[in-house]
Amino acid sequence: MAEEIKQKLDSAIIGKTTVEQICSELHVSKSQLTREFKKYYSVTPYAYLLRAKLELSKQLLLDGRQSVKEIADTLGFTDEHYFSNYFKKKNGCSPKQFKLKTSVAGNGSAENL
Repeated sequence: MAEEIKQKLDSAIIGKTTVEQICSELHVSKSQLTREFKKYYSVTPYAYLLRAKLELSKQLLLDGRQSVKEIADTLGFTDEHYFSNYFKKKNGCSPKQFKLKTSVAGNGSAENL
């Protein structure tokens, strides 16, 4: 079941699918889903989903084709400000600063930051 949960979470990275919707699809409670997933992956489904969204946001920022607002929309954040604040909290810089740092570094790799 944990692998099925992970697959559903991975397909929910883009968009606004919630953990609650996944629970409904799998016909399990949120606590059961969380317990099962955490047993195998040592992280809650919600934390896993947010981490995956942040990693994808870094790639999208480096790609440069979308604005911060468009990235926030693509990844299902409620608005650009919530996304920017969450990004800064987890990465130590705003999405715009991240983009500027990586472009100045000239290497195009998010892993070096």
